[in-house]
Amino acid sequence: MNIYLRQNSFLVPDFIAVQRNSFSQFLESGLIQEISKRNPITNSTKELELCFYPQYYKLSPPELNAKQSILKNKTYSCRLYIPVKLTNKRTKTLKLQWVVLGNLPLMTKRGHFIINGSPRVIINQMVRSPGVYFKEVSHADQKLTYYADLIAYRGAWLRIELDKKADIWARMKKTPKLPMLILLQALGLNLPTILKSLNYPKFFENLGHDGNFMKQLKKGRVSSRSSSQELSGSFNLSEDVSLRLDDSSKNMGAENVQRAPLQKSTKKATLFGDFSRSSVYCKTQEEALWALYALTHPLKNPDEVTANLGKSFLYRKFMNSRVYDLSPLGRLRLNQKLNLSVNENITTITAQDLLFITNTLINLNYGVGKVDDIDNLKNRRIRTAGELVQNQFGIGLLRLEKIIREKLKQQQTKLSIGSLINTKPINGALREFFGSSPLSQFMDQTNPLAEITHKRRLSSLGPGGVNRETAGMAIRGIHPTHYGRICPIETPEGQNAGLVNSLTIYSRVNPYGFIETPFYKVVKGQVQNSTRPIFFSAYQEEKKLLAPGDIYANKLKYLPKSELPIRKLAEFTRTTREKIDYISVSPLQMISIATSLIPFLEHDDANRALMGSNMQRQAVPLMTAEAPVVGTGLECRVASDSGHVLQAKKSGFVTYSSAEKITILSPVDSTPAVPKLSKGNNSPQHFHESVGGSCKESQSLQAAAEGYLSGVASSSSSKFTGSSFSTISALNDGVLRRALTQKVLTTGTNCSSMLKNQRFFVEPKAQLYTGAQTPVGRVETILQPNHAEGYLSEVETIQQTQNKLPLQVRFGVEAPKSSFDSEATKISSTLNSIPQHPVLGEDSPSKQVGWALKDPQIQTMLKPKWHHSAQTMSRENWYQNLKGQNVKTFTQVESGRLVTKPTNTKMPMSSLAGTANSKKTGEALYKLASSESATKSMDFSTKTQLKPITYELQKLFRSNQDTSIMHRPVVREGEWVNRGDLLADNSTTVGGELSLGKNLLLAYMPWEGYNFEDAILISERLVSDDAYTSLHIERYEVEIRETKFGLEQITSQIPDEGKLSHLDHFGIAKPGTWVEEGDILIGKVAPMPQKNLSRYEKLLYDVVGKKISTTRDTSLRVPRGVSGRVIHVEILNAENLPPEFVFEGPSRVNLYIAEKRKIHVGDKMAGRHGNKGIISNILPRQDMPYLPDGTPLDMVLNPLGVPSRMNVGQIYECLLGLAGRYLGQKFKVRPFDEIYGPQTSRSLVYSKLYEARLRTGQRWLFNPASPGKTRLFDGRTGECFSQPVTVGQAYMLKLIHLVDEKIHARSIGPYSLVTQQPLRGRSKHGGQRLGEMEVWALEGFGAAYTLQELLTVKSDDIKGREQVMESIQKNKTISLGTPESFKVLIRELQSLCLDVGVYAVDGSGKIKQVDTMKLP
Repeated sequence: MNIYLRQNSFLVPDFIAVQRNSFSQFLESGLIQEISKRNPITNSTKELELCFYPQYYKLSPPELNAKQSILKNKTYSCRLYIPVKLTNKRTKTLKLQWVVLGNLPLMTKRGHFIINGSPRVIINQMVRSPGVYFKEVSHADQKLTYYADLIAYRGAWLRIELDKKADIWARMKKTPKLPMLILLQALGLNLPTILKSLNYPKFFENLGHDGNFMKQLKKGRVSSRSSSQELSGSFNLSEDVSLRLDDSSKNMGAENVQRAPLQKSTKKATLFGDFSRSSVYCKTQEEALWALYALTHPLKNPDEVTANLGKSFLYRKFMNSRVYDLSPLGRLRLNQKLNLSVNENITTITAQDLLFITNTLINLNYGVGKVDDIDNLKNRRIRTAGELVQNQFGIGLLRLEKIIREKLKQQQTKLSIGSLINTKPINGALREFFGSSPLSQFMDQTNPLAEITHKRRLSSLGPGGVNRETAGMAIRGIHPTHYGRICPIETPEGQNAGLVNSLTIYSRVNPYGFIETPFYKVVKGQVQNSTRPIFFSAYQEEKKLLAPGDIYANKLKYLPKSELPIRKLAEFTRTTREKIDYISVSPLQMISIATSLIPFLEHDDANRALMGSNMQRQAVPLMTAEAPVVGTGLECRVASDSGHVLQAKKSGFVTYSSAEKITILSPVDSTPAVPKLSKGNNSPQHFHESVGGSCKESQSLQAAAEGYLSGVASSSSSKFTGSSFSTISALNDGVLRRALTQKVLTTGTNCSSMLKNQRFFVEPKAQLYTGAQTPVGRVETILQPNHAEGYLSEVETIQQTQNKLPLQVRFGVEAPKSSFDSEATKISSTLNSIPQHPVLGEDSPSKQVGWALKDPQIQTMLKPKWHHSAQTMSRENWYQNLKGQNVKTFTQVESGRLVTKPTNTKMPMSSLAGTANSKKTGEALYKLASSESATKSMDFSTKTQLKPITYELQKLFRSNQDTSIMHRPVVREGEWVNRGDLLADNSTTVGGELSLGKNLLLAYMPWEGYNFEDAILISERLVSDDAYTSLHIERYEVEIRETKFGLEQITSQIPDEGKLSHLDHFGIAKPGTWVEEGDILIGKVAPMPQKNLSRYEKLLYDVVGKKISTTRDTSLRVPRGVSGRVIHVEILNAENLPPEFVFEGPSRVNLYIAEKRKIHVGDKMAGRHGNKGIISNILPRQDMPYLPDGTPLDMVLNPLGVPSRMNVGQIYECLLGLAGRYLGQKFKVRPFDEIYGPQTSRSLVYSKLYEARLRTGQRWLFNPASPGKTRLFDGRTGECFSQPVTVGQAYMLKLIHLVDEKIHARSIGPYSLVTQQPLRGRSKHGGQRLGEMEVWALEGFGAAYTLQELLTVKSDDIKGREQVMESIQKNKTISLGTPESFKVLIRELQSLCLDVGVYAVDGSGKIKQVDTMKLP
């Protein structure tokens, strides 16, 4: 059963596209842009010039594929080649050469990188967009001041502020503030131009006269009264240089500026006098440039300051495009904000920019305009993986440029391009970024959902972002512009909450880096969902009235007449349907992928939904996966887009299928491939356009010929190109023959032909069709060739073929495909809905097919088979059919119109393949009529070439989190598969559906206290049936090293060791060997110095017959608690050994062990609604409570975990799952289902429970008095529990927090050197310490002596331990000393300059200080 929005047929975009498109953009244009910025590189005399030609760059194929790179611990990369020209203008010589710039890591098809054998993900960073931002500051006296930050993509920030005295200043880092008028004049603006451009010129009515200001500035240099302290702090002025300020100059204007006298002047540097107004100006631009440099360099001698220095300072800071870059986006934002029309190619600051920023600040001071909201998504952009790699590549190029310039400076007579260019700068920069950047993360490969979520993550942290320690609540909160762009639910718990987010399902990132989300246009209350949706960024949606996606529209697509909820900017109100501009495409639009996998999400509290989203990513792949009974319908898309399942690239015939590989025989296309659908179009017309036509004029044409069905879509201008072909032979059975002569119903609006040869591969001279596989549906057009061309003219061939076909041929109808079809998801897909058939009934399962037959008898016989595989005859018949046949395929179709011309001409018996009633049969001859000639036919003269395509299956491959990745084939030899069909499942998928857990029968009830604090009670069946058994693969590495006495060696000659039978001749465990704790995995010996043995020892060796050992055993052994099977051995080359070393055997070995982990007490389990817990006990199945029909439960949960957590969705899920268990049905329930009315979820659950009760006759399944509850029986006593219990079937996950990896024992282990406390953690073999809470517990019991003992000799008193041991042995009195922690406390207090000490009173009554370190 499925709950859908019928009006929503929008195409969900590819989930990994944000990564792939970004890196593709980098390769296509970003890399060329970065190299072009450094062109050309010249020396100081301009005689030598090195020029790159980036548009001609080439990439060499990677030496290793992705799998080999992981196994061999290498980087998946390619070499970057580029042509370089070196010109010597003095000698007039020119050299041109291809050079290697470096190794460029490549992104895999799944959207990640492989660096040194480890899959890594570059996560998307969310930063401030370049542009100008206006803000306000509220002071203690309730007065508001304003400032503007001008943020560049690359370069220094500039702040323009308006203080409480109504003065405007410009601030830069590490320089004093300077008057804004001087900066504007330095940029070339004169005073009249400035005043004319302002809305409020009276703001500058008290301008200071320039003459006195300049005189004082040149005499003793002026200083800002308010910034004198900043100056001294910024420049670390010498103590002997002090500034004396006169209090009487507080309100002094610029005309009263005085020189500040100096108390001492041991240096030539002088300081400013005082001026407190920014309203000072100069006569000319030269004076302004002089004043600009003088004010920004207060320690510079006034005699050395010139206007050229000011000009170069401005150029260096803001005018040099190599240093300061607003980027085209920053220029666009400035133009939009300030209403400018500056060319987008000008990416540096102009005088016009600063003038209009000043005007806007003055307007704000007069109450005109409003400040910016920095948390609005229009002010934040996404730096995707490609852009981050591009920036790092630019850093490497900058380093390379410096090296090249240094080499060009050297006057060398013979310069070669190879000597100038080195690969180290670019390789080093990329290695730094991929290896150590916080945005390059170790990929989460626990399961496909974790991987796909990691690639769609948004982080506000990292270089250029915020700091998690200083980030406030505003930046972490949810903003109204997040709707449809950033998920409000999925974010980590803890200090990263709100700083790390996820993209929503439908969102995409535009070329400027802003997140866009789709909306349908609403015209007079009618939703225009037959047209493609419009994508809006946060800036574009500001002035529009937007309705949510969970408003129900009727069959005519009209919204309800009542007032509807809408959003405009940050306001949520209600209005009528006529005023609504746009509506969301889906209720799922506002949530992320992981959150959308939670059924009945709307009934869960947001905090628990957050936990449920995060814990699904922690689910361990199980050995026997099971699809959920209650899902949301997005499971198949997650599995498909993650790239973990294997799908057919082309249609074809399966000739070989095993656990290692699948081979498909596919036709070689003689025509171009069908173009893929572009993302963001939902209309059926668009589907047809992808094949090559405009569907506005297209119409479905049908024709019936005896034994054949075909449908053709006509188009005004179309070129059909096919990616697959098929044939339909004449049919032998009489009933089927009669059926196929019937007229077919008209197709739906998606121009699709859904009837095809499902169960056989037949005579090649038959019907041809072209198909385009898309992520949403299949576009197929069947073309009937012209019989006049000799089509089906050889009777003998047909009869020969008929004898080889199976007698009974079964047909099926094809459902629209999401990405591929699985048995559970064939009937429908939640990602889209196909337009309903105009004739078929509402509840008919056939409403998703494009073709149907009228005859009821035939409809019963030809029941839909919801799969796409072709169950053919044997491979021998396949090859016999092909042998000697003239197989022809479509090659070319001229641009024109497909028309049908029915004729009354009776066809010969041979042409109709011997079918009956040929006299009554009319033949539809399809011809291609171009604009010039209506008789030009298709050319079918090319022979079909068949080519085998082999798909390699992964077998027990290790992930980053040590879970197993493996494929299970789902197709068999002899089946026909279409493009996009599922070939092999992953370890976490079943039939192409994401399957992370198991459907368990559970009850919410207390059971002997084992439910305390969310603990979980499970049945022994889950252990014995391996329901939650998972495979984990550990990698062990050994590398030989050089020691003081020689080189280590990997060998099987291990001294004093007997268990060597499982090792090969190298001393490495053989693949397939079962190993347990202590067994040798890789034998390794290290040389040791010769011992000087005594005569007796030598005699003993001779008597025993044993040689004196010259090596010691340093072999790698199986760790404690580990047992498993060796599955793979990889022998590598050591990288740390010099080449001059000569040794035998391998130098570096990686060994992989697979181990099975059953479920244990202490393992963590969780549902999809944030209901998590630890297994407290495993009961025998006979002791578990059981249902009235005798079925024992699998799990018992605590009922108190539901009300306070407010995640009621788990109750809906378990009750609907119970109904599905007894009905044998699976449900796809999309969240936010109250679009269909109030209490829709409850109505659905109760109706299904009631249906299950009626069908099975089990009255306890639905009791109207207590719906959802039933009587349970105690498995130990057989008695009924006193109260009815909620029982259901829920989908439970086993999380990666396994007790086997956490629990450990310790007797005497390592201690901290300073505090002498036990270390913490399993990896350090740590233990538990007596903490604060344990001390409170002992205090509460009054156990004074126990407490004293624990805090002294049993804790960290090293000498005291030895004394206690000695006292016990000699039966002496135990003396308790001073703990080490007390001494540490005293030392810490003393280090804080606190005089803390230990004092004692001696015999004479005097107080003396005792040395802390000498305390007993």
